[in-house]
Amino acid sequence: MSERRITMKIRKIMRNGASRISIGISLCVFSSTMIANNVYAQDSSSPRGTGVSVDNSEIIVTAQRREQSLIDVPAAITAVGGSDIKNLNLSNLSSITQQVPSFNVTYERGTNSPPVFNLRGIQGDGLQARLNESSIAIYVDDVFLGDESNLNGALFDQQRVEVLRGPQGTLFGKNTTGGLVHFISATPTADFTGYANALYGSDNMVTLEGAVSGPLSDHIRVRLAGKFDRHDGHYDNIYIGAGRNGVEKKVGDRNIWGIRGTVDIDLAPKTLLRVIGSYSENNSQSTPVMFYGSLKPGTTGSAPYTRAQTCSQAQILEGNPCVSQSQFLFGYAQNPERRPGLANTDKTGEELGIHGKGTSITAKLTHQMDWGTITSITNYMSSRYLQGLEGGRATPSVTDPTRYADVLAYQFNKQHQFSQEVRLNGSTPGFDWVAGGFFYTDKKRSVQDSRLNFNFVQHVEGGVNTDSYAAFGQVDGHITDKVTFTVGGRYTDEARTLVRALVTGFGLRQDVLPAVLVPNSHTRDFTGKLGVTWQPTADQTYYMNYSRGIKGVGYNNGFSLANSLARNAAIAGPVGQEVLDSWELGAKNRLFDRKLSINSAFFLYNYQGKQAGLVEYDGVNVAYNYINAGTARIYGFETEVFLRPNDYWDIRASGSVLRDQMTKSDVITTDPFGAFLPLKGKRLTATPRWTFNTIAAYHVPTEVGRFTLQVEANGRGPQYFDISNDPLSREKSHIFTNLRILWESRDRRFNAQAFVTNVFKEAAAFSLYTTLIQARGQTRILEGEGRLWGVKLGVGF
Repeated sequence: MSERRITMKIRKIMRNGASRISIGISLCVFSSTMIANNVYAQDSSSPRGTGVSVDNSEIIVTAQRREQSLIDVPAAITAVGGSDIKNLNLSNLSSITQQVPSFNVTYERGTNSPPVFNLRGIQGDGLQARLNESSIAIYVDDVFLGDESNLNGALFDQQRVEVLRGPQGTLFGKNTTGGLVHFISATPTADFTGYANALYGSDNMVTLEGAVSGPLSDHIRVRLAGKFDRHDGHYDNIYIGAGRNGVEKKVGDRNIWGIRGTVDIDLAPKTLLRVIGSYSENNSQSTPVMFYGSLKPGTTGSAPYTRAQTCSQAQILEGNPCVSQSQFLFGYAQNPERRPGLANTDKTGEELGIHGKGTSITAKLTHQMDWGTITSITNYMSSRYLQGLEGGRATPSVTDPTRYADVLAYQFNKQHQFSQEVRLNGSTPGFDWVAGGFFYTDKKRSVQDSRLNFNFVQHVEGGVNTDSYAAFGQVDGHITDKVTFTVGGRYTDEARTLVRALVTGFGLRQDVLPAVLVPNSHTRDFTGKLGVTWQPTADQTYYMNYSRGIKGVGYNNGFSLANSLARNAAIAGPVGQEVLDSWELGAKNRLFDRKLSINSAFFLYNYQGKQAGLVEYDGVNVAYNYINAGTARIYGFETEVFLRPNDYWDIRASGSVLRDQMTKSDVITTDPFGAFLPLKGKRLTATPRWTFNTIAAYHVPTEVGRFTLQVEANGRGPQYFDISNDPLSREKSHIFTNLRILWESRDRRFNAQAFVTNVFKEAAAFSLYTTLIQARGQTRILEGEGRLWGVKLGVGF
């Protein structure tokens, strides 16, 4: 669809309000891939025991582009096995991050929308327009995802998820400054197997997942998997008119489904072809934010407001009688008592609609030779994503038909990408090595339309094309049978071109692109790794690494008609690369006959040219600027503990502590009241001081099978949501608790569970913005989900 047709469609939606967007259902592409029977040492298609898996050290990972036991990899890796994903019902990135130290995720508009990742203080800052990749790369089956919108349909029938912390600029390369998350799908089996799970829970939550796998002939194996996930919305809408005129009482509806087909074909005894085809659709809702009044009771008059007129954060968030401008001007009700799962909107389900679809097809060819293995991975992927965004209005409930600053925006993104990788692996008694080449190209387009008090305000377009080439290699030299020295490098040649930059409205038009001084960027970079590993025994690994990662040049389309053409051209970019130098010390140990495993790492980062998004409010529009913020220093410690003292107990715990600071910066930012502040000395956003996760499972064997009682607790420390580090943007620490009872039959064919998440109804923000305090006396918060329950039944064969 052309940009002009997209624009016309969006405007029609905005005129009609409740118009239905129809998204045609395409066919799911089947797939065929090649893999020799001995290439994968792990098969997660068969059911495993109930409860959390703690034998993490024996999971086979591919962090160094070859299969290794986790303990043998000299890097900080968390591997979440397929059985844990099923048993813990990990259905989105937020649930995955809870299993990983130093990993945090925030959302602009709820878990149905694309996430923003933060790994060891390195945050994505990809902006809503998705014209730039995240600093935390996402891979699915060896394929880089240029747009995280494709993630919504990816998390099902997984063999494992690998989270690699720290720069991965050698073997993965593409914008892996802070690390990467690799989703690895379950593969076809030589025998007929399968499983099916059905879950029902809060707010008519229904999740269906299943897979069948087996041979079609002696040389062809097939696996077909799918998932359907829906609920009526986990957020209570406190708007007084909810339940009428298309405004729903429950908001944040989820309706996502995806299918994936995989075919393995033995082209020859040592040559395998695997083709993976997947298709997913997202027809859900963005989650409305809460606008809490932030002014002291008795405040009168018009904006701008001062800090002296503003409540403390505790007063704003804990149900105290703070007010907003709209409350004292129009007599709206005071703030409600804060609790999770709370929203306030007069928008219809269609106005809040999310409509996305993604298609991917991958062909992986592997040929094994006597001296090595050659692998070719070819992928084409496309995605389309449209979401309605409520931008602000009266709070907390409208009691007359007058709307105050009623803002609605529609954000549309589409992307097409193609990638090709060829690599050669080999081993000799003295060396393990890998070398390869990589090509990636994509086209990203973004359109955003907004209205204010039901009147069209402005239309913004942006587009960026990328072409990237790379050559890479790594050698692990075994100096002795216990000491290994690692040298790796990657040369990248990348061109990014801004091809569309436009803002229109009220009969005005600014064609920004001709005014951009540097619409084309061309960079050539070398990233790499140096490391030494000492393995005194098979149960001990100690390592020291230096590595460098680079994220490419960025562009932005946060334009506003209130800006001059020169100002909008400056906002467009380009924004220079960010460079991360990392030093890491790590230790992995298995103790007491492997009943206890402890993996720990200390890291120190020098983070130069950090790319950061700034929210700027001009009284009418919220604009998004994108800058190089400066240099930051980050250091921290992480540990993961896996304990199985006997057949009755499984215990897993992980935690991290982290310190961060902007050490060099010429940037002057503003606090929520417009006061100028130097960025130097500030902390990074969405970076908790500490995180932890603990899972304790107690198993009870009986004649009818094994029962497991499981307690899960995870927490995160204080964090700032604003780059100014204003106290009003500081989120306090939180601890969340889940309870789970699981059962598995003695023959391991049948399983069931009942669970409750966020047992104590901990209220925590997914995002918190203070931009509107000075202008409207409001704090904007996307609340986290409340207490949820569910039951799940499963069968394996």
